Amino acid sequence: MKHTLAENMIRFGVKNLKESDIKKIEESVLNEDVVINGITYKFPFKDATHLNTSYLGNAAPWNETAAANAGRFDKMNEASTIATLRALYGDVLLLLAQKGITPQVLKANSNRVMEIKRLLTAAAKTPEGLAMVKQKGGWANFDAIQKNVIANAKTDNWIANWFIPTFEKAFATAFPKGIPAAAPANPQAPKPPTKQ
Repeated sequence: MKHTLAENMIRFGVKNLKESDIKKIEESVLNEDVVINGITYKFPFKDATHLNTSYLGNAAPWNETAAANAGRFDKMNEASTIATLRALYGDVLLLLAQKGITPQVLKANSNRVMEIKRLLTAAAKTPEGLAMVKQKGGWANFDAIQKNVIANAKTDNWIANWFIPTFEKAFATAFPKGIPAAAPANPQAPKPPTKQ
């Protein structure tokens, strides 16, 4: 992190720090991108444990029955589709974090379902994503994923009724106070005159 010295000043209780100084340091830390395991995230995760436990862990568990019901999938005949979604949904949560897309930003997007489908496609195209799909028993190649998952109208229901609520819950658990807006670059800059 860029503010290691500032963080250490707070952590080790350096004398003569005013309350306003501490607040500025904490806000600057919260507004940073965070690099965990070589990957940059726009969300200010504290560390890998916060990422894995608060965001991807208990707050975003996979529930096959709920997911299948949300998409109106047939658990027997569409098992490979459900397994594919299971394998990719964690990757999609991470892609949202990398892009800095909060639930509020996603709600404001009238094409939110298409946005998640784009992220599903991106996740499925990576070697890691495809390996996870195969491991979970999903469709074996990208063409099959495109046909049976991405182009499947039931996936829209899954996104709207299961994925987005899961994302909102995971985000609220990881960031109960939300993410503060980044401070303006120059708060002292004069405002342009208003017309009268």
